[in-house]
Amino acid sequence: MATATLETVTAATICKPKPSKYKDGNYVSVCFGFSDDTEQWINYDEDAPELGWLVRGQKYQAMVDGDKITLIQPQSTQPTQQPPDSQPGPAPTQPAPASPPAPPTLEEETLQAAAVYVNTLARLYGHCYGQVSVNLEHYDAPDAAIQSAATTLFISVTRKFNL
Repeated sequence: MATATLETVTAATICKPKPSKYKDGNYVSVCFGFSDDTEQWINYDEDAPELGWLVRGQKYQAMVDGDKITLIQPQSTQPTQQPPDSQPGPAPTQPAPASPPAPPTLEEETLQAAAVYVNTLARLYGHCYGQVSVNLEHYDAPDAAIQSAATTLFISVTRKFNL
């Protein structure tokens, strides 16, 4: 089973909203570019929070698991403004060292929802593996072939049912 990886993606294209054929409302297609020059399109509901801060051409950190891309919202980098009547302090002689961004914190509710989702996908993969094993047992297929077929089946099912 594939594991999620942290990758840098670029919002290459952000399309205009289009009416959905499958549910009420509109959707927006976004094309993400990867460092290996591959691209992947993701459709977002028109009111998805990501669309409020996505900017075409910008790079973002994302958790990538197969066809699923979960963007990590960048922290605001806008400088804080001083009140007009305050006096600025002396200029620093050396720039402050850059600190790495803090990892995102997750609410308990989000963690529980993610755990349920992971368990559901694990059961689904187990079912796919079992079905492939039963169907290939007469062919004396190597374990690597069974794993590959189960993974292909799993990906097809998650795409078909938009999991």
